Amino acid sequence: MNELQVGAETGDEVQLYTIVKSVDEENEPTIWYAQDANGGIWKLDLSFSHTSQAPEKLFTFHAGQISGCVTSPLTHLAVSAGLDKTVRVFDYVQMKQLAEAKFSAGATTIQWVPLTVDSKGSSVAVGYEDGVVRALNMTKLEGDHSRRTDKQEAEIVLKQAFKPHNGRVTAMAFDGKGEILATGSADGTVFFLFVSDVYDPIGFIKVPGAVRQLVWTPEKF
Repeated sequence: MNELQVGAETGDEVQLYTIVKSVDEENEPTIWYAQDANGGIWKLDLSFSHTSQAPEKLFTFHAGQISGCVTSPLTHLAVSAGLDKTVRVFDYVQMKQLAEAKFSAGATTIQWVPLTVDSKGSSVAVGYEDGVVRALNMTKLEGDHSRRTDKQEAEIVLKQAFKPHNGRVTAMAFDGKGEILATGSADGTVFFLFVSDVYDPIGFIKVPGAVRQLVWTPEKF
């Protein structure tokens, strides 16, 4: 009996869900494709010989519900957040994923940081199931990407993390000037923070029930 460990070389947490044999005549009869319940499609060489290829991850995507998706105000990028604890950056013109990052809780809501705060348009704020909000920045990786095992062309960097709520973060909204961030939660509170290089707490108010959506009153009607 032979055994093949999938994801060991790349450090992926793999949960194989189903496997099918390749019907492509260009492939060897020992090539199979496996669906990863944690978000991926793998190419497997089951020849179990000294020339066997290592498992190759062909595609990566969210495993489960996508809780939010926002688009860049400057370029053709989209950032999605999911209950699988990942945040992913996509180039929707080239139709490929550029970067992903995984944290300790499922992501529940996401907002693109206004250009008045980040003129490069490279920052997002993400709310999580455990009441935490993370400020994330996206940077392009320089050099040769072909040697990287994760094949990422960009990097998601954690700038700040803070916990304004006890329950899941359900909504976030920046005011019109980008000076204040309001966050709402299933715990029935709305928290306010000053926005600058860091997020500084102002305070919170209680509301009668769980917050579903937040919208700032416009300066002019």
